[in-house]
Amino acid sequence: MVLWNFTIDDASPFLSYSPTVDSPTLTNGWRTWYTISQYNNASDELSRGDSFHITSSRDSSVTFQFYGTGVSLFGSTNSSFDVTIDNGPNVSTNMNASTSTLLYSNGSLINGLHSVTLSAQPSFIPNTSQSLALDFAVVSTPLDSDENPPSPLFYDASNTATLVYSGVWTSGVQKGVPNATVSAPFQVTTENGATASLSFTGGNAVAVKGLLGSANGIYSVTMDGSTNTFNGSSSWIIPDALLYFRAGLDPKMTHQINITNFSDNSRLCLNSITVFKHEPRNGSSPVPDSHPVVAKPPSSINLGVILGPVLGLVFVCLVGGALIWYRRRRQTMPGPKMFFKKPSTPPPSPPFIEAPRAAARDTSSSFSANPRYPSSGSETHSGINLLGSHSSRVSAQSSTHSRNEAGSSLHTRATTRSTHRERYLSASPTIMTNASTAYTTDTSSSSELDTTSFHHNLFQPPVFRLPHPLASSSSVAGSSQHTPPPPNFRFAAPEYIPLSPRKPLPIIPVPSYDAALQTPVFQPLEIMDMQLGEDTGFGPPLSAPPQYER
Repeated sequence: MVLWNFTIDDASPFLSYSPTVDSPTLTNGWRTWYTISQYNNASDELSRGDSFHITSSRDSSVTFQFYGTGVSLFGSTNSSFDVTIDNGPNVSTNMNASTSTLLYSNGSLINGLHSVTLSAQPSFIPNTSQSLALDFAVVSTPLDSDENPPSPLFYDASNTATLVYSGVWTSGVQKGVPNATVSAPFQVTTENGATASLSFTGGNAVAVKGLLGSANGIYSVTMDGSTNTFNGSSSWIIPDALLYFRAGLDPKMTHQINITNFSDNSRLCLNSITVFKHEPRNGSSPVPDSHPVVAKPPSSINLGVILGPVLGLVFVCLVGGALIWYRRRRQTMPGPKMFFKKPSTPPPSPPFIEAPRAAARDTSSSFSANPRYPSSGSETHSGINLLGSHSSRVSAQSSTHSRNEAGSSLHTRATTRSTHRERYLSASPTIMTNASTAYTTDTSSSSELDTTSFHHNLFQPPVFRLPHPLASSSSVAGSSQHTPPPPNFRFAAPEYIPLSPRKPLPIIPVPSYDAALQTPVFQPLEIMDMQLGEDTGFGPPLSAPPQYER
């Protein structure tokens, strides 16, 4: 059988001392003694240390009730004493010990409500050499096989949501109450009949604690309709004394406890009420607690109150840091906005090249062998304004024809020069070429062209050849006689011929789209020029692109 033990201190008013408490002498009754404070010399001294109730008076007794199957009494004595349980036979014991030890124990009682009485029996009357001292009592309550030791649920006296007060009650604060390390407010009343009540479910036991002093008086405790009366007066200030205790409660039932002040001009101080909750072994309570709010003793630190705000602050910091990191990461990540940025300034417009000047500068292209078709259709259209009137197109066509004629003339002159070159080569000066220097004899024909170099090196810088010192020339009958060229002969001629400067033509205006859609009106002279242009054979007649034709 598993037992649950509860300790009742000797300074508790739950224990009733007779004939009197706090007697000035040991021969007249019981006197309270503390390990630090010793005996008191005046009323309302603060108790410090462990307490003992000592007597040398014969038949001085202490009585209390408990619910359970066992009781143990601890103290010290050098005299005999008697123990009586439930008005049964006296059990006499002779002790010669001077230190705190087990005075009496009985664990074979039936589980129920019992009463125990301890009385001192010194050998002589009066004899102050023998005494009996009571330290504390331990009561035992059996637990079921499927039950764990109960857990305490602490209800502070200031918890008005759970405790119900009737009459006039005020809140008081005193240093050292309820203990030397923590001071907490308590409820106090001086009104006769003022009551504090608590209803609870699921508890095995209940304990009531409060402040004791010389100003306290008689009070009563009613538990489930059963009333007991106690004396709360004490010559010592006891900060947190046990006012009432009851075990053996049914956890499946709802219980109610009432604490009432029964004295006029005396006070009743209430610190707390502790309910010892039933704890089954399977971890689930068979009956839910009617008061889920659990209060803890003031001396203990409420970890939930501390950890709650701390964890909340940590969570907020983590979420804020994650949002800041995500925002910065999005700003640094490449995206469409980084690749498609609007320029701060508009891009510069492409340079406008006038068609006549571009045509004049485009001299690097080789001339066509067929003078009738000097260029492709795209080149022809690029030089003619297709949106202009018929006269402007004929003028542009005539300009193109003139340029083609110029190209044909240049081609004819190049061919003629090639023929002269062939004649000249038969009587050209001797050209000697070695690894480093080439020499030639300069004659009146030194400005002749090399047609092969003309087409490919038109814009290369000119190369001039100096006369070879070994070359010889003579004039015979008005003609030049030259030494035949060597086998590795290479004719060097100027590779650059500057063109004659030409004035730029005016810019040809481009008409609007509406003007292009208008039907052109041709004059008789323009019709004649168009017919003549078709008969000349310079290519197919020019026409506007399909998108501009009506």
